[in-house]
Amino acid sequence: MWLMLAENSQLLNSVIANFTVKGIWLESYMPFNFHVEEHMHIRNRINDIKKLRCNACQDYLKLVAIEGWKKPLYEKTQMSVKYLPGKYEHAYKNMRRNGIDNYEIDDMDVTFMSEIIHKCPELFPSKVQTRKAIELLTEDRNVNGHSDENEECEELYIYAFQALSNLQHFIDIVDKWENEIPDEIRLEYNQRYSAKIDEMKKLIDEERIGQVQNIKDIDRDIQRILSSEDSLATWCDIIKLYMDRSLIDHDDKKYQEFVLRASDAGVIHAHGRAADYYLNIENNCDEAERRMRLLTECEEFSIGYVHSIMTAISNYMVCGNILTEGLEELVLSLIDRGYPIEKNGSNVYVMRRKRKNS
Repeated sequence: MWLMLAENSQLLNSVIANFTVKGIWLESYMPFNFHVEEHMHIRNRINDIKKLRCNACQDYLKLVAIEGWKKPLYEKTQMSVKYLPGKYEHAYKNMRRNGIDNYEIDDMDVTFMSEIIHKCPELFPSKVQTRKAIELLTEDRNVNGHSDENEECEELYIYAFQALSNLQHFIDIVDKWENEIPDEIRLEYNQRYSAKIDEMKKLIDEERIGQVQNIKDIDRDIQRILSSEDSLATWCDIIKLYMDRSLIDHDDKKYQEFVLRASDAGVIHAHGRAADYYLNIENNCDEAERRMRLLTECEEFSIGYVHSIMTAISNYMVCGNILTEGLEELVLSLIDRGYPIEKNGSNVYVMRRKRKNS
């Protein structure tokens, strides 16, 4: 729980279990979970596909490797690393660091395995069809390895299914052409990895359907807020349902997605929490500032929204981060507007605590 970061600190002055916006109380204000998994299931599945692909290639290589492959491979790698560092350097470092006697096929990545299947047929004899099939897996790895993490969800789903299709093609080619491997061993290899591929496809498909339904549910709730005569009251009712569900499920991804989509759709009451997400989870100060300014510029802006902004900023600072020039200007503008904000003993901006009458 992030509040523990502020234990015995004046930051607690700015964090409130219950706060009000224009007289409406929101129970148990809940900031985002800072230990959240990637917000998209599909990115996790792509990592699973990469691991499955690597394991399938490693298990194949174990079936065809000749005895005593380690020393000749080391000599080949030592010579080739000078000319093709991108393909050999990682393996060469592992061999040098751990010793060639301790270097195993399980230490190899797909790029290196593809390279030695092509360049070292005397150590890892393979049919030409198999060599062509593993090239597709190497291309998959290179494409995903250069991902900028900004792809649309649909693009990632397409990539995932194509990668699994290419992997199944590789498995089928091994079963069909690598006749030097005993039939019963090829059969077991084929069945084991075909079953894992089918399971992964089913899982991705189910998650995709679930994601579509999830977005429909969220967008329906957002429309309820936007069309409500009392949007704040409707927001309070709906956000509490998402908060309660996240506590029951111990999973706040749907809560987060609702807040971000609501803010994107122009729900004013969501901007503060969206800003909190971008600032303290994504570390995207520019986007956090943009959401905060959308909030400060709205007609309904009030002290409750100031609390929302300052909770995010205080937590960001207490973790040792320095405000950008834009965020610093935003805080100073709130102070100029008369809101009770000050720096505590730790040089962190907080809401000023009301002093009790003596």
